[in-house]
Amino acid sequence: SEHVTDEGTKYYYNKVTQKSSWVKPDCLKTVEEKDFSIPWKEYTTNGKKYYYNHKTNESKWEKPKEYLEWEKREQEKMNKKMNEIKNNNVKLDEKNIPIMRQTIQNK
Repeated sequence: SEHVTDEGTKYYYNKVTQKSSWVKPDCLKTVEEKDFSIPWKEYTTNGKKYYYNHKTNESKWEKPKEYLEWEKREQEKMNKKMNEIKNNNVKLDEKNIPIMRQTIQNK
């Protein structure tokens, strides 16, 4: 189950094992969060972002090279999709554009 500390940081508690973790367990993750195309994922603690590699259990404050490359590929995919929408004269409600951008940024 998901919980929040007094400071506002999320943590997760497994009542079967009676263990807590700062890392969200796979069973609680959305489809987007389960994207393991790269081992690095972005998390936030006390308002500061950090990066965690689920394969090596390594964490970093700076974006890892693989994460930067993945982010660039995802941005290119989004730009391509936005151009397709624009070129096909598809009307897209302006309020959905920030949501689409945020979805890419959160991956």
